[in-house]
Amino acid sequence: MNVSNLKSKRKLAGKFAVVTITAGSIFLSGCANMGQDANLSPDQQRLRDQKQEYNLTVAEGAAAGAVAGALLGGLLGGGRGALIGSVAGLGAGAMAGDYVANMKEKYANAEDRAQAEIAAVAESNAKIAAELTTIEKVVAQDKIVLAGLQQTAQASAEQLAAAKSKLALARQDRALIASELSKMNTARDTATSALADVQKSGSGPKAAQLKNSIDDMAAKIKKVEAQLAELDNAIAVSKVS
Repeated sequence: MNVSNLKSKRKLAGKFAVVTITAGSIFLSGCANMGQDANLSPDQQRLRDQKQEYNLTVAEGAAAGAVAGALLGGLLGGGRGALIGSVAGLGAGAMAGDYVANMKEKYANAEDRAQAEIAAVAESNAKIAAELTTIEKVVAQDKIVLAGLQQTAQASAEQLAAAKSKLALARQDRALIASELSKMNTARDTATSALADVQKSGSGPKAAQLKNSIDDMAAKIKKVEAQLAELDNAIAVSKVS
């Protein structure tokens, strides 16, 4: 990539940033309003808080790149205020490649670059682990609630409305978990592209360390997928329509 092309891509990314910040601000407002439901359990509230707070570090690093600043999913940043938007027509592979190119520019030394990747994936894994704990609690609660729902001929209009409200809340939980899963997959794919770069640099020990961290991330993601499948099944067999 020549300097002229790189500058053009960064100008393009800046234009996208304006759009995604505007759209993201609206989305954040929507999430905040959604999280103020008095019917939420502490774990359900935590799930909503984590969606707003957690921006996986590898994906956030991609936001520092040019086109990679438009990672899939409309991810909202946390403590550092980062915002990653969704831009139509860009493949995940191209964005991950742009992320790697940006890291090479930021860290000319291969060892420093590898260490930065290791730190980023480690932080992502810690955040995924925290979200997984919350997701497991929310899914367990939703399964109990859904199993107890009944839509009988004897149910009053008020009882039926309450049951449908609980089902709607479970579906909302399902949508939030699916959204977080998408973000986790983006982080894993981006980290995998970074691993290929570290391996090419000849940093064997660091490449092995990074691969182990990515494998750990993948294992956690599989657990989130399993939780989502359990919630999908509980919703599907619910006796409330």
